[in-house]
Amino acid sequence: MDPEVPGTLTDKGSALDLFELAPAAMVLCHRQGFVQKFNRAFARLVGWQDGKIPPARQFKELLTRPSQYIYGSQVVPPLHLLGAVEEIELDIVTADGSKLPVLLGAVQIDGGDGENLHCFSLTPVKGRRAYAREQFEARAKLERQQEYLDLAEKLARVGHWHAQLATGEVFWSPVVYSIHGRDPADAAPLDLEKAINYYHADDREAVRAAITEAMDSKQPFAFEKRLAPSEHQGVRYVEAYGLCEFDNTGQPTGIFGVLRDVTEARQAQADLEASEERYRMLADSVPGLIGYWDRDLCCRFANQAYQEWTPYAPAELVGMTMAQVAGEELFARNQPYVVAALGGERQSFERTVVIPTGETRHAWIEYLPDHGPDGTVRGFYSMITDVTALKQRDQAEQESNALQSAVLSSTSYIVIATKPDGTVTMFNAAAEAALGYRAEDVIGKHTPGLWHDVSEVIERTEQINAELETAIEPGFATFIAQADLTGSETRGWTYIAKDGRRFPVRLSVTQLRDTDEQITGYLGVVEDITDRKAAEEALRTSEETFRVAMEHASIGMTVLDPGGRWVRVNQVLTQLLGYTEEQLLGLDFIAVTHPDDRVASEQVVQQLLSGEIDTHTAEKRYLCRDGQSVWAQLSAAAVRNPDGSTKYLVAQIQDITERREVERVKNELISTVSHELRTPVTSIRGALGLLAGTMANDLSPQAVKLVDIANKNSERLILLVNDMLDIDKIASGKMAFDLRSEALGPIIGMALENNQPYADRFGVSINTNAEVLSAEVLVDPARLQQVMSNLLSNAAKFSPAGGQVDVTVTAGDTMCRVAVRDYGQGISTAFAPLIFGKFTQADSSATRSKYGSGLGLHISREIILQMGGQIGFDSTPGEGATFWIDLPLAVA
Repeated sequence: MDPEVPGTLTDKGSALDLFELAPAAMVLCHRQGFVQKFNRAFARLVGWQDGKIPPARQFKELLTRPSQYIYGSQVVPPLHLLGAVEEIELDIVTADGSKLPVLLGAVQIDGGDGENLHCFSLTPVKGRRAYAREQFEARAKLERQQEYLDLAEKLARVGHWHAQLATGEVFWSPVVYSIHGRDPADAAPLDLEKAINYYHADDREAVRAAITEAMDSKQPFAFEKRLAPSEHQGVRYVEAYGLCEFDNTGQPTGIFGVLRDVTEARQAQADLEASEERYRMLADSVPGLIGYWDRDLCCRFANQAYQEWTPYAPAELVGMTMAQVAGEELFARNQPYVVAALGGERQSFERTVVIPTGETRHAWIEYLPDHGPDGTVRGFYSMITDVTALKQRDQAEQESNALQSAVLSSTSYIVIATKPDGTVTMFNAAAEAALGYRAEDVIGKHTPGLWHDVSEVIERTEQINAELETAIEPGFATFIAQADLTGSETRGWTYIAKDGRRFPVRLSVTQLRDTDEQITGYLGVVEDITDRKAAEEALRTSEETFRVAMEHASIGMTVLDPGGRWVRVNQVLTQLLGYTEEQLLGLDFIAVTHPDDRVASEQVVQQLLSGEIDTHTAEKRYLCRDGQSVWAQLSAAAVRNPDGSTKYLVAQIQDITERREVERVKNELISTVSHELRTPVTSIRGALGLLAGTMANDLSPQAVKLVDIANKNSERLILLVNDMLDIDKIASGKMAFDLRSEALGPIIGMALENNQPYADRFGVSINTNAEVLSAEVLVDPARLQQVMSNLLSNAAKFSPAGGQVDVTVTAGDTMCRVAVRDYGQGISTAFAPLIFGKFTQADSSATRSKYGSGLGLHISREIILQMGGQIGFDSTPGEGATFWIDLPLAVA
C-alpha cells in the first residue's frame, strides 16, 4: 500500500514530492512501529543508500536501548493520545553502527484508508548526555550477561519512569508499579513528591537531595535506597539511575530514570559482575546436572556432573542437540516437557536413566524457561538431581513408616509394640515412667502380661471363650483376640507397676501389617485414666453435695431446663408456693409468675439462654396455689456446656414479703415526717433569714455568727426535707413531669448561672461548651434543672480549691449527652456500686467535711429514667469523676 503523506491529501503526487524533497529526515511508520517509507534525507542520515527498507524493520530498532526506553514512554503514548510530539532527544544507530543524537518530532496523520500513520522528523543535534547514556548501556550489557546468573530464575527486575516538571506528572512503567507493590489499574495519578514518599522515611531526604543535585549540576544521579513497607510487601531495596532534561536556557524540564528491585539481588550483585568462569566453577560444584538449551535444543552450557551421566565431557556437549545427548528414545519421552518449557511453563518430572557404567539412576528433572527482555522464551535451564539414594531409603523405610503412622494416629501416652508372639519390641519413655520398668529390661524379654492383673486376664479370657466359642489360654492371646477379628480393640484394664501400684488404663490394640498384609506385630496405645476416674468420682460427689445442699437450703432453690420447665425443686420452694414437688415439676416458671412480671421474666431468661448475661438478680412476684402473691428475690445463673450453649439454669428464690412490708412502712413514715417537718422548718428558715439579713446590724458579732450557722443548717434541713419528699413522690409514682421539646443550651446555661455562686464558696469555676450546641431534647426543664444543680453542686463541693468543673454537651443520632467533670479525688472502687443508692455517702462519719443528705444522686437517677434517659459515671480514683446524663433528642 502506498499511503498518503503530509501535504495536500487530495494531491497525492505533490504530497509525495514534498515528503521526498524535504531537507529534514522524515519517516512514515504504521501504528505498530514498522517503517513504511522514508525520504532521501533520512536515507543519508542512517546510511540506507540503496533506499530499501530492511525486512520487518521497526523504527525503535534503529534506536539505542536507552532511547528505546524514552521512545516507549515519551513518544508513543502521547502520540496515540494527543496526535503530536515535539523535540524529544534520541540516539539513532546508523548503518555503520555509530550513534547519532537527533531531535525527533512526530505527528499522527490519516493514511487515507481509515488507518492512522506516524510521521517522524529527525534533526541531528550535537549535545548529548554521554555519562548517563553509558550508564544505561552498562545496565543493558549487564542484563545481557545474566545468562549464567541464578540458575533457578532471574531475580532482577528493571523498570523506567519519567517526570514532567512543568506539569508535575510522573509516568511509571508496569515494572516500576510491580516493584512498588501497586496495581497500575488501581493507582491514583502521581506527582514527583508522591513518588518520593514511597521511599522509606529515613531515605526520602537523600533521594530528594540526589535529584536536586542532579538538576543543579546537570549530571546523572544514582542511588540505592529502601522503599517503605506496604500492606502487600515489606521493605524493598531498589537501585535507581537517572538524568535530568534541560531546555535551551538550561532550565530542567524533566527527569528520566530506571529502577531495579535489588532486594534479593543485593548480595548476588557481586556474582553478576563476576566472569563466566566463576559461574562455571559454581555450577560444577553442584552435585546435580545443570545445563542450558536454546530454542533449537542445542546445548550452550553443561556443568562437570554431565561427564558422569553421559559419555561426553562438558566442552564436547556444547553444540550437541538434546536428542544426541539423551538418545532418541529418552528424548521422545521427554519431548512433551521440552515443548512446554519452550512455551514458558516450568516443568518437573521423574525419570529412570541408565548411565554409561550400566548403573540405573533415578533422576528428578526440572526445566526452567529463560525469558528474554521482550518476554519471549530464548531457551531453558535443565537441572537434574540424583534421587537414587532417596528412592532406596524410601523403600527401606516402608515398614518403619507403618509403625510410625500407627503411633502418630494415637493420642495416648504409653506406647508399647510387640512381635506377633507378644515379645515387646517398643517400650517408650512414658511406659517406663508409668510402670517403673526400664526399656532394656523389657524389650525382647517379656510380654505385656508382666504388668497385667492375672485374675483380670483370666476373667477376660473366660468372657472371650464364651463369646467367640474358642478355647484360648490366659495370656497374650487374650489381649489380641478381638484385634485379630476386627483389626483393633479398645477396652479398660488394670495395670500393676513394678512397685505394686495399681492404676486403671484404657488400652487400644492395633494390628501392624507389612505391604503384603502380613501381621508383623501389634501396637498398644495406653492412656492412664486415673485422673478421669477421679474426675468422675468428684463429679458424682459434687452432684450429691449439690443435691443435699439444695434439699436442706433455707431458701427456695430450683433447676430449670432451657425450655423454662422446672426439673428439680426443693422443699422450701414447694412450701413457699403451696404446691407439691410433682405439681411444680409439671409447670414452667411462667405459670407461677405474676402476670405483671411475666414479660420481664421471659426477657431475662432469653438473655441467660443466649449468653448475653450469665447471672441475674431481681425482685418479682410469684403466684401461690391459693391465688395469693408473694414477693421474692430471684438470683439466677446459667450453667453452660463446653460449646457455650446453656445446659440448665439454677435459681434461688427468697421470700421477701415481710421485708417489702417493712420498706412500705418506712416509706410511709418518711413521707409523714417530711410533710410534718416542712412547714415548721420553712418558718424557722424565714425567721433566721430575717435575723441574718435586715436585723443583723442590731445583733452582736457573736449572735450574728450563731444566726448565720443556724441559717445555713436550716437550709440544709430544708434540702433534706425536699429530698425526702421527692423520694416519697418517686416511690408512690406521684412525681409529675411536664415533658416537652426544649433547647438544651439555655437550660445548661441557666443551671451554670444558678450554681456558680455556690461554686464560688469553694473557689471553683464552671466552664461549658453548651452555648455552641443547638440541640433540642425532650425533657421537663424544671426537673432537668434539679438534676443539673445536684451534679454541679457535687462537682464543686468535691473539687480542690481554685479548681474547675467542665460541662460538655455532645449530640448523637438519637441521644444528647451532658457530662459534668471535676478534678477532685474521684470515687473509690468500694463505693462505686452504692453511689446511686438512698442515703449513701462516701464519708458517712459524723466528722465528714462534705455535707449532704445522700439522696441527691438517687433522686437524679429516678428523674432521668422517668424522662427516658440514662445516667452514669466514669471515675479513676485520684483523678476526679465525670457524671453524664443521656437525654432523648426531640423528634423534628
